Amino acid sequence: DSSDKMGDGTICCGTERGCKVSILLRIGAHLAAWGIVLDIGLDMLTVQTYYTEYHQGTLPRVFFTLGILFIVLPTLVSTMAHVVTACVKGQWNCDQQCDFLQFGPGYIVALPLMAIISTGRVIFCGDIDDEEDRKQDILAAKLFEVLFEALPQVCLAWAYLSYTGWPWENEEAELWSYIPFLSSVSSLGMVAYGLYGSGMAIKNRGCGALVDYFK
Repeated sequence: DSSDKMGDGTICCGTERGCKVSILLRIGAHLAAWGIVLDIGLDMLTVQTYYTEYHQGTLPRVFFTLGILFIVLPTLVSTMAHVVTACVKGQWNCDQQCDFLQFGPGYIVALPLMAIISTGRVIFCGDIDDEEDRKQDILAAKLFEVLFEALPQVCLAWAYLSYTGWPWENEEAELWSYIPFLSSVSSLGMVAYGLYGSGMAIKNRGCGALVDYFK
């Protein structure tokens, strides 16, 4: 990586073209971080749709139940992963306790915050120190959200649309009826971006890119 930080805090990327590409990629990463918030919000609204239609008697309860489960599942899995890691290491120091609280019970809040702040520091503050390490941490943490929330929510939303029909096929459909479809598109984007990023991390640094997250 030819990027470097100059004395005035600006980011230098070697050539003018390389600098433009680098900045665009960093802006894309920052927008993707905000996309996590959007995706979680749409998934919650979709679960609310399942709940409403279940109480109206037009949708089986399983959609609402699975929707709630898939929202909390990444937090549960991340919590268990940190507990297992601490047990294997036989250590439980202050730093590990803070990491556990952040990316265990606080995972659903900590993940988007870490992604937004980390990518924002590069763009707005010119802070590229340990940029790659922070990027790998985000990708590793995001895997829980991709595999246990976004991907299952895509499948559930498509099952819902297959059961109820596409919203534009209903002439009396209201705006809220498009939320499950929009949620599935958003989650699908998160899955593609997350798997691609994690795959590139593993390709460049090996499986250690993910293992380092729990150190």
